[in-house]
Amino acid sequence: MIRTLLILSILLATSIQTLHAQNPIFIGIQPAVTIEPFYERGEFDLNIVPIVIEEPISERINLRLITLANFHFGESNGLSDIGTQIVAPRS
Repeated sequence: MIRTLLILSILLATSIQTLHAQNPIFIGIQPAVTIEPFYERGEFDLNIVPIVIEEPISERINLRLITLANFHFGESNGLSDIGTQIVAPRS
């Protein structure tokens, strides 16, 4: 079990680039840990599905989709937040 999780983590940690028409689509991960000021000591949230997909939509602007599924570790364990983020970074 631990060996399988380690192998999956290593595979996900490596960004994958695929070609779509002439524009590359970038697929990778963006791990995140959240520690709020009101949490008890040792409590935190971990994004367990940190997948990022980014595609250029023009020469200087990309469209990025980030998945979010925070699992809370602490007094009460379980999913605390579920959602997505859509960002348009400009270079």
